[in-house]
This record gives sequence, structure tokens and C-alpha cells, in this order.
Amino acid sequence: MDITENPLIRVLLVDDHKMMRDGTRLLLSQNPNIVIVGEAGNGLEGLELAEKLLPDLIIFDITMPGLNGVEMLKRLKIKNKKPRLLVLTAHEDATYLRTMLKMGVSGFVAKSASGRELLEAVGEVMQGYLALPSDTMEDFAFNDKALEGKLEKLSDREVQVLGQLLTNQRNSQIAEALSISPKTLETHIRNIYNKLGVESRSSLLINAEKWKLIISQL
Repeated sequence: MDITENPLIRVLLVDDHKMMRDGTRLLLSQNPNIVIVGEAGNGLEGLELAEKLLPDLIIFDITMPGLNGVEMLKRLKIKNKKPRLLVLTAHEDATYLRTMLKMGVSGFVAKSASGRELLEAVGEVMQGYLALPSDTMEDFAFNDKALEGKLEKLSDREVQVLGQLLTNQRNSQIAEALSISPKTLETHIRNIYNKLGVESRSSLLINAEKWKLIISQL
């Protein structure tokens, strides 16, 4: 979408990698209708700047230290002017897309995308369209449905245990946090592995961020 005739677009960048922010700023500066009004290195800084600067668009990463992109969105409260949200991320699978869309995100751009692709995504989002990477569309609904279906097999307590497992805590710490015995915890863990189709904690942690995103929407 062409944004050369649009009003000035005020953008807030939120990414923990300064080099990525610098590169994004340089790419966006190719369009005179875009101005970077602020930059943040984590979700907490991004939250504060968003509520202070009231940008038209927030371009942010999901995985950041401290307050990540998901938690930032949960806490983002702007009454009179809600910004458009564009995720710039290395995660391109359908689960991330579906989950973030439920939270109000309007588009996604891979960190490996070209400057042209980024500018096109900004234009689409600002004109009210959904910007999705074309190479993810084919698996979009299928992958998300399959993963959410697996999670639906878990009981409420098993979801709680899974959330603790994804933090990579020791079993003793998880049992204490949930006020259950180690033996009961082991039973829950076995059930979780069976229902999710994984064989070990390590195989579960491979997709830790993916499961966290799904759980955050329950």
C-alpha cells in the first residue's frame, strides 16, 4: 500500500536489540511521511513511552528481557487513541500470528524482510488492512488449530503446571509454588507430556515461547 499521501505517521520502536532498531529506523526513514517519535529497549520502557507519546503505530518485538511484547500489550492502556500494532519478529509460525492477532496486532514482518516489505506492511496496517507474511498463510489456520487443540486436552491444573514448566524451574520449586506434593507434580507432568505429544522437559522447552503465547490467551 502506498503511504506517500497519508498524514504523518508517528512510530514508536520497541526492540531490545539496538542494531535492529537502528536498521528499522533507517529503513522507515526512506518514507518522508514516517517519523520515529521514540525508541525503547524493552516492554516496560515501551509501555511508558506509548502512554506518554501516543504514537500512531508501535513496531515491536515479542521476545524481550523483563517485560516481553505479550505482557506489554496486556498492560497497554490508551483511552482516546489506540495505536496500530506491528510485530517485527523472527517468529513466523502460525501460532504466533493467531495468538497476537487475538491481542489486537494488525501485522507481522519478519526481521529478515526487506525494507520494501517493511514499508508495505506499515502502509497496509495504517490503512486498516491485515499485514501477514505470505509464506505463512498456507499453514496459518491448520497449525494454530492443532496446537490449541492439544492444549485444550489439559486440565486447569495441568495448564498451571505447564506454565511453571516453561519457566524451567526445578520440580521442587514448582511443587512448592503450586502447593502440591512432588509425587502429584510428577503425575501431572507425565499427563502433560502424553497429551502434548512430547517426551521430555527439553523437548517441551524447544517451543516454550509458543506455548506461553497460547496459554496467555486462556
